[in-house]
Amino acid sequence: MKTISTPWSRRTWVFATFVAVALSSPVHGVDCSNDERLVGTIQGINVALGEVTVGGVVYGNDGDTEYRDGLGNSVEFSFFQLGDLVEIEFCPDSGPPPILLKMKIEDEGTGEDNAKFTGTIESIDGAAKSLIVNGTLVHTTTATVFLDHVELPIVFGDLSVGDPVEVEGTRLPDNSVQAIKVKKEDIPGSELEFKGTIESINEAAMSLIVNGTLVRTTTATVFLDHVELPIVFGDLSVGDPVEVEGTRLPDNSVQAIKVKKEDLDDDECEAEFKGAIVEIDSVSLTLLVGLVRIRTNETTFFSDHEGAPIGFDDLHIGDFVEVKYCPTSGVPPLASEVKKEDGGEDSPEGEVKVEGALESIFPASSELVVAGVLIRAENARIRDDSGNPIPLDLLSPGDFLEVEGFLLADGSVRARSIQVEDPESGDCESKARGFLTAVDPIAMRISVGIVEIAVATSTEIFDDETGLPLTLEELVVGQAAEVEYCAVTGIPTATKIEIKRAEDHDLNQDGSVRGDDIVIFLDHRQRGGVTLDLDGDSRTTHNDLILLTGSWGQTGP
Repeated sequence: MKTISTPWSRRTWVFATFVAVALSSPVHGVDCSNDERLVGTIQGINVALGEVTVGGVVYGNDGDTEYRDGLGNSVEFSFFQLGDLVEIEFCPDSGPPPILLKMKIEDEGTGEDNAKFTGTIESIDGAAKSLIVNGTLVHTTTATVFLDHVELPIVFGDLSVGDPVEVEGTRLPDNSVQAIKVKKEDIPGSELEFKGTIESINEAAMSLIVNGTLVRTTTATVFLDHVELPIVFGDLSVGDPVEVEGTRLPDNSVQAIKVKKEDLDDDECEAEFKGAIVEIDSVSLTLLVGLVRIRTNETTFFSDHEGAPIGFDDLHIGDFVEVKYCPTSGVPPLASEVKKEDGGEDSPEGEVKVEGALESIFPASSELVVAGVLIRAENARIRDDSGNPIPLDLLSPGDFLEVEGFLLADGSVRARSIQVEDPESGDCESKARGFLTAVDPIAMRISVGIVEIAVATSTEIFDDETGLPLTLEELVVGQAAEVEYCAVTGIPTATKIEIKRAEDHDLNQDGSVRGDDIVIFLDHRQRGGVTLDLDGDSRTTHNDLILLTGSWGQTGP
């Protein structure tokens, strides 16, 4: 027996031990002469590649990996979530990455600092943001994640006396609990309805994974198409949006009474945005459009500006496209349609922005290099930090610039405007405001809604309400966040991440919700509509405006 030690940086409530057991039989087609087993917390998940990060190490699968829930039931890979305590068996000599043989949910134990329990809310103190759950005082903060029974973000105010909840957090010396997560629970046996996208199908077991939930079906389950006509299990496909009606089982799976395909034209499963293609990966069939990485597959329809069918290979860097997708298709979203558009240079959605220091200047060719990006500045409008027009040769290396323009096929930017920023500030002004949908401490990436953002070691992370610093490992999917970053032609890097209260709608942080906040909303809406989300749908829509105006005059934290 040997112990595997791994550098660790987690909340005090996270517990991990690593125990390796030598085995000798060949498994999964790999001759594992030294199979190993460990227990740890999931730090990162890549659903597209079927990879999971535990103890700082990425593990893959070979298609035969066995997945089990805490009761020993067979589950799909998408059942697992960030923060789950799991036991894994793997072949250290396989890969890279090393191949998982088995992964199952592990009992988290009852360590002094660790608390996880279910119960019923007996009372609520709105002022103190605390609850009494089965006689235990539960404290919450802006860092606490609140989820409904299907894992969608909610706020403290959505909780009610009598709600069954699951609480995860840290046991305090007075025996109260500082909550990290409070999730509404369904009572086993209770009926429920929810909508989502089919992520995987197990034909042998007649089961589905819908938005991470295992849905079990039987010969008694009713299957319907989007116009209520009968279909069979075999008519369902990965990527289909569906509505599920059924009964919650003790293992948190759902026994389906009815599974109904949803109309792709339904407003609840149709969203779109426009932008310039910044990156193309022909291996994974993914695109980076503006700030959004999107997935495509054999069901995605590609067309030119007249609607004629084209292929993935007909797309190019700098193309201005309209992307249609289902908001419930996960992160990155799966595109149902990608259409080339004319008129990108007539729309703010077709622009890219680059913020950073001027590194070099070539007056003869009217070219600059800003934050590593070649800027073609011929005919660009250039203004100093007071807003006055200036010629190109008055710019100097070190000047902090904001460039807006259009991406060219070679990756350079043809500038429309160049603004010299106040040297006193020297800060990037781009922001994304919404809910965290992905946190990957290993890859140093987060997603705010459908916007992917890199995190650097210099990124400042803190709780806006308490002012206390946080680490990337302490961020939790579902938290409301505002991220500041320097705009580039690609995935931007965060300079600051603030964890917010979900009900705080003061966008310019001046202490109240006023007209300036409406202006900020309109700017986000005009520039793609994916960087501001107040209602949890990962889009900037009229529903966000309703929430904003409903908070009119709101003051204080």
